[in-house]
Amino acid sequence: MKFTNNLLANVALVSLSLVFGAGVLFAVNADTTQTYYLDTDGDGYGDSAVSIASTTSPSGYVLDSSDCDDNDSSIHPEADELCDGVDNNCSGDIDDEGVQTAYYYDFDADGFGEIGTSTLACSAPSIDYVEVSGDCDDMASSTNPNATEICDGVDQNCDGSVDEGVTTTYYLDDDADGYGFTASTTESCAAPVGYASLNDDCNDDDMDVYPGATEIYNSIDDDCDSDVDEGFVDRTFYIDEDGDGYGSDASTSIAMEAPEGFVENNIDCNDNDSSIYPNAGEVCDGIDNDCDSLIDENVKSTFYYDGDGDGYGIDTNIILACVAENNYVANDGDCDNNNNTVYPGASELDDDIDNNCNEIVDEVFNTYYVDNDGDGYGNALSFVEAFDTPIGYVDNDDDCDDNNDTVYPGATELDDNIDNDCDGRIDEGVNNNDNDCNCDCDGDGDCDNDGDGYSYQYQHQNHNGEYEGEDNGYKNHGQYVSEMAHLTNSLKKSGKMSGQEKGSIMSSLNKSRGKTR
Repeated sequence: MKFTNNLLANVALVSLSLVFGAGVLFAVNADTTQTYYLDTDGDGYGDSAVSIASTTSPSGYVLDSSDCDDNDSSIHPEADELCDGVDNNCSGDIDDEGVQTAYYYDFDADGFGEIGTSTLACSAPSIDYVEVSGDCDDMASSTNPNATEICDGVDQNCDGSVDEGVTTTYYLDDDADGYGFTASTTESCAAPVGYASLNDDCNDDDMDVYPGATEIYNSIDDDCDSDVDEGFVDRTFYIDEDGDGYGSDASTSIAMEAPEGFVENNIDCNDNDSSIYPNAGEVCDGIDNDCDSLIDENVKSTFYYDGDGDGYGIDTNIILACVAENNYVANDGDCDNNNNTVYPGASELDDDIDNNCNEIVDEVFNTYYVDNDGDGYGNALSFVEAFDTPIGYVDNDDDCDDNNDTVYPGATELDDNIDNDCDGRIDEGVNNNDNDCNCDCDGDGDCDNDGDGYSYQYQHQNHNGEYEGEDNGYKNHGQYVSEMAHLTNSLKKSGKMSGQEKGSIMSSLNKSRGKTR
């Protein structure tokens, strides 16, 4: 039961004494006022909403105000919680403290519900719910924790194992003589291909050797009875000191059957080491393991001289050994054994060297051209080689004037005496500077329409200062450069000219000059 504040219910006597000298002047007694709460259902716990302040306990009132239903004496803080949809113990929760039951959905009606489908309730939500879970297949009534396991590849009893205790042991039968080998087995409902139900074969690599086979004189236990050539005449046997199945001439025995520690052959080249015998696996260890008088034959590794320490060597300087020696490595293919940045798989650098040995130099770099006027077309005279496009660069060099954003291939031609669309022609399709003619606007047979002694006919000046060719119809040097840019672009795109060749030509043109007359 909870403690209440009843300790002070009837103890309210206070005595005050004032003493002057040797006598008592006076004494005062007083009762203490407390708050009492109405207890309608008489369960010892009151309603906090109805209270009286008093120095004594009124009838039907208590000092404890923690009743959450003062009309039901079965409901109070010390009551037992029941599964009834009511907060019996005034804890603030309904049907708490583990009074509800977990129910599980049972679709196949086998009495076991599906794992993970629980519902807490005071009673089963429907007839499809049960109190027992553990069904691992709620779609099959034959599968539940009480089911009998059968050999069919299904976990009937839901214990996490399939066909446990009901399978048959089958043995690997490599030689298909009907007898398997105990070292390799499988559990199954039926014999898999290559397996047998009998396990007594003493040599599963020879189909003529099995229990019950006819024994012949061949130094083999043909019938798997642990006796070799039993019933035959005496033979010579040789000591097998290391027990590897091969003997030596160090000691012999004449008998019908091999004595313990003896075999019928004497071809061991080292009878003190069981890993050395005829046909043993040759190991790279400086020893003749297989008794063929050769040491480490066909097991040595090839190592390649690595002059630059990059982990890759050259195939013109090799050694055969069991382990790599100084400056020799297992990888070959180095195409420059004096440069440790050059080897197969190396990162390609912008250094005019084939770093990764794929016979391609700087193949990951691209040429990007500066785009000064931001029109999306670059200047063939200013370019860089890079992995990715630098800021302010583009991947084409088709601009014929990279300082004018109205001039680029495909631009709208304007009436401005400029080749805006970089096609080698000026103001085509629009009115020219004379508004009504192309050249000879005054009808005097030349293009000097303003009488200043010069026409727009243009001749190019070469690097020797000489003017080349006859009047060729170019209005000015800019038109000439534009036409050449158009021509070199076409040659570059067709693969007949490289970007560097185009840049060299355009640089030469821009450094020269021409004249009009």
